[in-house]
Amino acid sequence: MPLGALGVTALLTGLDWGAWEWASDTGHASVGLIAGVLMVPAAVAFAGFLLITLVALARLGARRTTRWARILPAAQAQRFSASKPRSGEASSQPPGATPSGRIAA
Repeated sequence: MPLGALGVTALLTGLDWGAWEWASDTGHASVGLIAGVLMVPAAVAFAGFLLITLVALARLGARRTTRWARILPAAQAQRFSASKPRSGEASSQPPGATPSGRIAA
């Protein structure tokens, strides 16, 4: 995941915005002009890396969801088959342990 690139562009964009604000407040026109011109590519790069990061997170979430969708039914089937006695085997539970064994006939 491109978290490093997102962090670097966020830092550079924030520093550029801070330089532009400082230059605008103190009357440094040349620094403000340079910071203002560089702010657009920095903001576009930040938005691009943010989009790439969000897409990577969505792909990771989808991959985990499909993995659980494949694993969970198999685990439930194993649990169900382990608790149900096989054909021809006697149940290890006493007759009164199941609800149908407690019902008077």
